[in-house]
Amino acid sequence: MINYSDVIVKKGEKPEIIFNSKNDKKLIGSVVTIYHGSNIIHQTKYNDCGNKIILPEFDNDLVELTVEIATKPGPFTFPLTIMRLDHITPYIICDIDFTVSATSLYGYITNNLLHMKMILNSCSILNNLSPYFKIIYLTGRYHCYTKLTKLWIKKNAFPDGPMLSRKNETSLQLKQYKVKALDKIVSINPNGIGIGDLKSDIKAYLHHNLNAIKIIHPIVSKRNSSYSQENNLYYTVKSWLGIEQLFKDKFINRS
Repeated sequence: MINYSDVIVKKGEKPEIIFNSKNDKKLIGSVVTIYHGSNIIHQTKYNDCGNKIILPEFDNDLVELTVEIATKPGPFTFPLTIMRLDHITPYIICDIDFTVSATSLYGYITNNLLHMKMILNSCSILNNLSPYFKIIYLTGRYHCYTKLTKLWIKKNAFPDGPMLSRKNETSLQLKQYKVKALDKIVSINPNGIGIGDLKSDIKAYLHHNLNAIKIIHPIVSKRNSSYSQENNLYYTVKSWLGIEQLFKDKFINRS
């Protein structure tokens, strides 16, 4: 299993891919090939790159790559997304567990995250918002779950966007990790709106003065389209219908 996270860069910056595996020693000498579609854009050996590869700058704002590591008995591949963020275009930072995924502890124990159900209306509403906002997924899940989480996003037809996850060896608490993950994003573009279900999500968003939306018990409250503001600091909703209404009223500029 390869541990990695997707990449966000500013215009003019070369993407830097960092990855590793608990089986690093077995992978030494393996050929690493990076594809953009069917085209090979980079090739090296696992021990040559030191688990770090710097790619040339891309022209597109969102690039989907495939990384292949030649192993026995067959190659190991994983999807990698690179987003180029400008300083103007608004974006949504979206949490995963209990925000868009009805995750269960059983799913983690049985490594069955690919079959978790969606939070009602999360996919359709996030897709409806994607023409107006870039989508960035920021999860507390560890690097080792990145590939599986990205496959879940694709399987359920959520909008494309990079998946940022935690290093397996990190000692940071969830809020600290998300604050740090947001540091670079906000330094490029402060025009973000964060959605999450935990206090740590909201505190991380507010730390960077982002508009913050807390979704409360989304599995239970299915059809409530209302929203409210807590102490003029952040919004609370009881379903994705509330998020949809909030964006229509406050955040979507249709002019």
